[in-house]
Amino acid sequence: MQGPTADRKRAWSVQLISVRRKGLSDRLQAEFQSKGVPVEQQVVTVGGRSMYRLGVSGFLSKNKATEFGVEAIKTLGLDSYWVTR
Repeated sequence: MQGPTADRKRAWSVQLISVRRKGLSDRLQAEFQSKGVPVEQQVVTVGGRSMYRLGVSGFLSKNKATEFGVEAIKTLGLDSYWVTR
């Protein structure tokens, strides 16, 4: 899969999954990358708890991010994704 091309700080991102355990996030990151999806791990705090998100940043437009998200969930067998900026 072709990844993003924009400046990651101002670009759109596709979030694919969010989990509570770092070990699970590490395992899924390796699995997703082995399937050609260039995910990065990001730690966020939700309700006072650390969450580990796997996503791809750097899309020039929301449409490009959405197109990538549709293909990524097909490739990975996921049910959904969300787009952020």
